[in-house]
Amino acid sequence: MSNRFFVSAAAAAAALAMTVGSGVASAQSVSSVTPPSGIEVGDALGPPSDQWKFTAGLGAGIAPDYEGASNYRAVPIPYFRAGKGYRYGQLFGTHVTSNLLNGPNWRIGPSLNYRKGYSDASNNRVDKLHNRGNSVEVGVKGGYDVQVAQVPFPHTVLSFGAEALYDVGNGHDGWLVTPEISYGGPFNENWNFRLGGNFTYASGSYMSHYFSINSADSARSGLKDYDADAGVKDAAVNVAVGYKLTKNWGITGVAQLKQMLGDAQDSPVVEDAGSSVNGFGGVIVSYSW
Repeated sequence: MSNRFFVSAAAAAAALAMTVGSGVASAQSVSSVTPPSGIEVGDALGPPSDQWKFTAGLGAGIAPDYEGASNYRAVPIPYFRAGKGYRYGQLFGTHVTSNLLNGPNWRIGPSLNYRKGYSDASNNRVDKLHNRGNSVEVGVKGGYDVQVAQVPFPHTVLSFGAEALYDVGNGHDGWLVTPEISYGGPFNENWNFRLGGNFTYASGSYMSHYFSINSADSARSGLKDYDADAGVKDAAVNVAVGYKLTKNWGITGVAQLKQMLGDAQDSPVVEDAGSSVNGFGGVIVSYSW
């Protein structure tokens, strides 16, 4: 690949990220970009290194205005990963995950996520809902990885895992558990991929915070009264495809398709003012050293 092509691609992605960042700042809102299951960026996939390795990236994407929205907005996507052997810490969007175990199979580590509420929603009825603020969630993520020997590509891994998060930021005051499965690895020395799926079970406090509507909110917004209970709130499929532009630079495309389920799907926030199907897509340029 020519240097001219690489410089053009990097400049275009940087310009897009700067434009998106400006737009989000002007809206006085930070969208919560929770990464698709098992996502990797740059050349993080493949055999682990016995030396410290770092990847930093910045991208731009399109995400729902809120969970279950029909409107979308542009969002910046920051990325950073530091790792040695099988241990790592990773930031993607507003989500931090890690692994403290230095082994090829089991992994577990603390996680952190910032989740945007419904304030400043572009839908006027949803924007009028009271006390739907942001949340800061802490928890743990773990799993088990199985090396799939040479079928159909070398170094591919089948991963089973789950993440549990609890709000400590006086937002929804609830918890979520997300089991997931993913499969991925390198096509060759330049291309890598990851396919995955997951679903999320949410507590009653979480569901009430984001999807219930009391009589006061109903009068204020025009949306009907609704009481959301604990249950499975969504299921999603995810894909990430990365390409190594040079020894250090890479570019990755990510996408997710999510179906709202249960009481979340039936909430007027989704059924009347939004959409039960949400998508997410973005492109990230990264540098590894």
